[in-house]
Amino acid sequence: MVSRKKKKMKGKARKAAKVDAAGASSAPVARVVSSIPAYVSSLIPSLSCTHGWNHSEYAHEHDCHKFIEAALEGAKNSSQESLICRTIGNYPNVWNDSVSLDWIASAFTTIGTELVLQYATNDPYHYLCITKAISYSEYLTQHVATLNKSQPNIYFARIDDLIFADMRRIISYLKKRIPCSCLDAKYKEVKSLPKMGLCSTCKGKFELSSLMSCGSCRKKHYCSVACQAADWESHKGLCKIWKKWF
Repeated sequence: MVSRKKKKMKGKARKAAKVDAAGASSAPVARVVSSIPAYVSSLIPSLSCTHGWNHSEYAHEHDCHKFIEAALEGAKNSSQESLICRTIGNYPNVWNDSVSLDWIASAFTTIGTELVLQYATNDPYHYLCITKAISYSEYLTQHVATLNKSQPNIYFARIDDLIFADMRRIISYLKKRIPCSCLDAKYKEVKSLPKMGLCSTCKGKFELSSLMSCGSCRKKHYCSVACQAADWESHKGLCKIWKKWF
């Protein structure tokens, strides 16, 4: 017969096991992302290649470094939208300085590149960290373009494409944005894979050659006429803007 004390101890053990199991699914992504701030401040300066990012351009106490750390901290649990709002609210001067934003965008490109090189890209947690880094870099780059008046607004379809991108798209995107050859070997591994694109309405992934583009602005892609029709009410305002711009 099992004593009451032993039953109590077994019950506590079962509860602890449940807590561990519940935390296990979120722990890897938190561990990878939370390691990046220290990684940026210590590991990147010691790398033989920083993929075009000049880490020492700003002093470590500068708001640009704080901006990156705040963004990485927010990336643990925040959506892309709340992450953007958080950094806008805390660093409004940086958000209006195209030179600073170009430097920060380059930092996130470097972070994405290093994550591709150092981690298993087929791991869903590492994949999430990579897509967060490159989609945020793209958003900052486009924001600079709006500040410089070289585009009318943010092209969100491209950002969505990066959030849901496959590894061929990710590596191709990063390879075009770094001056070094560090991703050449990785690109050779994926270049034979089909080019995939994202339907702007249903968010399904399809071969790029099978997707239709908006005939007016060419900025959105659809898998079917039905998806294009469903998106028209929300898209038509921006469609007119992009059409006039070009």
